Amino acid sequence: MGPEFTISVQPSASVPASTESEVIVATSGGTDWVQIFHGTDLGTAHWIREHGVDQTRMTAYYNASYAFCTTTCLRTAKQYSTLNNAVMMDGAIAAIFGAKIPIGVIKDLLNNNLVIEVAEDKAYEFRPPSFTTINSVMIDRTVTVSSEITFVG
Repeated sequence: MGPEFTISVQPSASVPASTESEVIVATSGGTDWVQIFHGTDLGTAHWIREHGVDQTRMTAYYNASYAFCTTTCLRTAKQYSTLNNAVMMDGAIAAIFGAKIPIGVIKDLLNNNLVIEVAEDKAYEFRPPSFTTINSVMIDRTVTVSSEITFVG
């Protein structure tokens, strides 16, 4: 088992998380879900939670954006959030957007070249044609301020 982390926004939460492999949660309906994280700034994390991933907003914010980059590793997402342009250049608050996506949907998107898997970052890079699909299936959308995540162990 990997390190545990505690999210201070929800002080009673102590959730085990593997930083070595994707986190899969089986539901009672028999669907396997992949927990994804996106390191960003607080305003963007809230926007994605409320509205979903949007190509127009993404490219207006950073015109070199080619995909919605996520990772299954919370530690990596926290690092990405501190490297975010708005955080580094504008002093925005680093944050992490989290959600669960059915593993079957990710496999279908991989088969259709709509998502790129990046092994070294335990990442899924969702290309814009996949946004409607992922927005419709993402559940348990969360926003956490990066500084409130502490790794133990």
